[in-house]
Amino acid sequence: MNLPITDVPLPVRLLYQTPLTDEELLRFSEGNEVVWIEREPDGALYVKPILATIEGGICAAVNFALGTWAEADGRGEMLGRCGYLLPDGSMRGSPISWVLKERIAPFEQEKHDGYPRLAPDFIVELMSVFDDPPYKLRKMEQWIANGVPLAWLVAPEEKTVTIYRPGKKPECLTHPTSVQGSGPIAGFELVMARVWE
Repeated sequence: MNLPITDVPLPVRLLYQTPLTDEELLRFSEGNEVVWIEREPDGALYVKPILATIEGGICAAVNFALGTWAEADGRGEMLGRCGYLLPDGSMRGSPISWVLKERIAPFEQEKHDGYPRLAPDFIVELMSVFDDPPYKLRKMEQWIANGVPLAWLVAPEEKTVTIYRPGKKPECLTHPTSVQGSGPIAGFELVMARVWE
């Protein structure tokens, strides 16, 4: 199930007459590693290019900071570029996520090769030059609606971090020097000078 990437302008929304099963979606994703693929609740696939170079550097800086904290904290696992099957039927992927060890352990024990059927405890999304902003904002709300207790949207061009939590309006921080973790990641601090530079 390969997508002819050179023939398709990205991002694109693909809706098959019969939505792909979880297994078919995994095979489709494996065959198209050079693009980012997600599934909507209605079965449509959203396909976009992977992160640009500068965004990739920002992602690496956040990954490093969260990974270092997660190792010292010891309660959870920091995961990168993972997809999750969510309660609404969608498969969402995040470049950065963190899951409590006791929640991810059953999947590791089963040597689970596909997407785990769970909502992570924390995710970080980047607003990419390849993103459709309304789509990304809907996606952030969907993370929360599907059980993610904390989500951050980092927008490199605007130098903002928007914090999403259940039952609260998104909180936008403009040019923050640091962002403090709360809830599941209380004690984590992301120093933004290391991210923006």
